[in-house]
This record gives sequence, structure tokens and C-alpha cells, in this order.
Amino acid sequence: MAVHGGYRVRPLLVPTGLSGRRRMVPESKRSPRGANLAEAASGDDGGAGRRSTVVARHVARHSSIRRRRLAAPTGRAAVGAASRARRHRRAAARRRYVFGTERREAERLDDARSRAHAPGRARRSHRCALRTDHRRPRAAFAVVDVVSLALGAGAGRAVDPMIPDWVLIVLATVLGAAIGSFLNVCIYRLPREMSVAWPPSSCPHCGQTLAWYENIPIAAYLALGGHCRTCRNRIGARYPIVEAVTAAMFAIACWYYGPGLLLVSRLVLGCALIVLFAVDLEHHLLPNAITLPGIVVGFAFSLFIAPGWVDSLLGIALGGGSLLAMFYGWLWLRGEEALGMGDPKMLAMIGAFVGWRMTLLTLVFASFIGSLIGVALIVTGRGDRKSMVPFGCFLALGAVVAIAAGREILDWYLGTFA
Repeated sequence: MAVHGGYRVRPLLVPTGLSGRRRMVPESKRSPRGANLAEAASGDDGGAGRRSTVVARHVARHSSIRRRRLAAPTGRAAVGAASRARRHRRAAARRRYVFGTERREAERLDDARSRAHAPGRARRSHRCALRTDHRRPRAAFAVVDVVSLALGAGAGRAVDPMIPDWVLIVLATVLGAAIGSFLNVCIYRLPREMSVAWPPSSCPHCGQTLAWYENIPIAAYLALGGHCRTCRNRIGARYPIVEAVTAAMFAIACWYYGPGLLLVSRLVLGCALIVLFAVDLEHHLLPNAITLPGIVVGFAFSLFIAPGWVDSLLGIALGGGSLLAMFYGWLWLRGEEALGMGDPKMLAMIGAFVGWRMTLLTLVFASFIGSLIGVALIVTGRGDRKSMVPFGCFLALGAVVAIAAGREILDWYLGTFA
């Protein structure tokens, strides 16, 4: 017992008995293998003691006495064990991580709906439905998540939790600056009825085609000091301003909405508003190449995300119909045009994206902002009551205010005056 110790003695004693008059195990419980071991352990060469070398040899020969080891599974058992381990790791990751933008969106939804419930009534949290899916490998590149937005990623789809929020925001900013450079092309060429795809970008003064490094957003303008590299004529400040505004819009929208189809919808609308704002400010023109396709695209988005196709149709009807009624009503009463025909189409496009409620708010905010600007022009002597003002710019600003704070303003108004 001193040689083998503890529970390892039992395999020697149970199968067989010991020599002598007292047998510890009945005859029926013995086995030949145990008998060999017990016989080897019961005496030495002279019959007076243990033969340790013989015992050690028998112990090493028989696996039942060796050190017990847990054999690694093989074959189908190994595949099943590995699959279970992966599932456990994914489940643990899902419990540990929740994508930051989705968490903020869930908190925003809870806060926005808090006043719609009766006091004391329990509100079900939206966080349970916004868990992150972590089936994608960790090695996936963050840029794939940003570029996939342009391909119509599903609403509410989360990205790899190992990618920090600031990485997505930086990538969105760079992408926004590049798209802002293309918006500058649209702003310059659409009023002149030129193709936005060909020829390549060139200097508006000398017509020299720009090198690739001269098309780097913002940085190229600052490096050249706002002048053309060839003719040294001054380049307007609109170019870096549009690129910076577009980059900021992409960054803020990515932070606020998170990757999803709603983000794509808001970015498409934002890019259209930037182009319409700049073109209307410079040329008092709202191109049909932006407004009419924008109505179709906005309605297509509404088939999958908020506000829904019914609200989208109502927004188109309210936006276009209200300004058309204003146009013909003023023309019938005063014999002059109060606004251009591009304004109803622009508001109809906004209504297709945001629905009839936000369209109504957009019109209210645009009228308020336009009134302030008109009064300021009259007071400063820069205009009069018959001066033309770009109402499309005010519609764009009103849409931004309605999208950013429209629901909060409605909640405040209904809670205060309703």
C-alpha cells in the first residue's frame, strides 16, 4: 500500500486475494491479471518481502494501473466539441457586447416614447431587440462596414464589436469628404446642363484637367492656397465648404443612426439637399435631375424603413400640393409668382423621405427662417419686399431642423399646448 498509495491500491486488491490464511476478496472476484500483480507484490526473491522492481514492471505493463489521463476526443466527437466551444464563445460575446450606436438609438427611442405612455405603466425596453450579431470573423475590415452602407445594408444591422465607434466615424468622414468633392461637380455642371461623369474635373477658369492630387478633398485646396496650379486664378471657397459640410454630415449621421438602411436614406437626402441649396443660392434654380429622381428614391426607401409608404405618399402630396396651391393662389390674387416651380418638387422630395408630419414641420421652419432672412435684408437695406430670395435654401435648412429635432419639438408642443 505504501508503494501505490490511496485509491490506486484497490485495482490490485479487488481482482484477487492475498497469500496466507486470510483472503480479502472472494474467489469469484479474482482475475488472472490482478493475480499476477498481486503475486508479484506479495513477496520478494527470498519469499520474505516485496519485489519492487517486479511490481514496477507489472504496473508499467498494465494500463489499468497507469496514471489516468483524459484522452482528447477524435473524429466526430472532436468536431462536435469544437463546434460547441465556438457556440459558447459566440454566446459569451453576444452577452458582453452591444454595439454603441444601437445602444444610443435604443435609449433615444425609450426617451422619445416615454411621454406617450400612461404614468406608472411599464415600458418595454427596445434594447432586447437590438442585440449584436457576432457571427462575422474578427478579421473583417472596418471599411467593409462603411462601404456596405452604399450597397443597402439592412436596417439595424450591427458591425463587428471589435471595431471601435471612432474608427467607423473616421472612415465615414473620409468617405463624406470624397462624396462632397463629387457634389461640387454636380453643383457646377447641373445648372449648365453638363454631364457629371465626363470630362474629368478641370479648372473653371483655364480648363486645365486637374491631377489626381489636386482632387484630394480640402487638403488640395489648402495646399494650393485656393488658386489654380496652372493659371493661378482664384478658386471659390464653395469647394472646401461643401466638402467639409458633407464630411461633417457623414460623421454625425454615422454616430447618430449607426450602420443601416436608415443611415443610407438620410445621407442620400442630405447630399441632395446640399446640391439643391448651393445651386439655388448661386443660380436661383432647383434642377429636376435632383428633385424628380429624389421623389422616386425616397418612396423606394419608405417601403423598407420609416416613415412607411403611406406616410411617404402623404408627404409627397402634402409637400407638392401645398406649395402648388400657394403658387397658383398667389398668381390668381396678385397676378405674380410667389415662388418657382422647383420649390413644390423639392418639398415633395423631402416628403417622400420623411413623411407628412416632418414635411409640415419643414414648411413651418422654412417659412420662419425665410421671414427672418427677409426682414434682415429689408432692415439692412440690401433688399425690399419684391426681392427674390432662394426659398429652396430655406426648405433645405427647414428639413435639417425637422429631421434633427422635429420629434422633440412636436413632443414639447403637444405636451405644452395640447
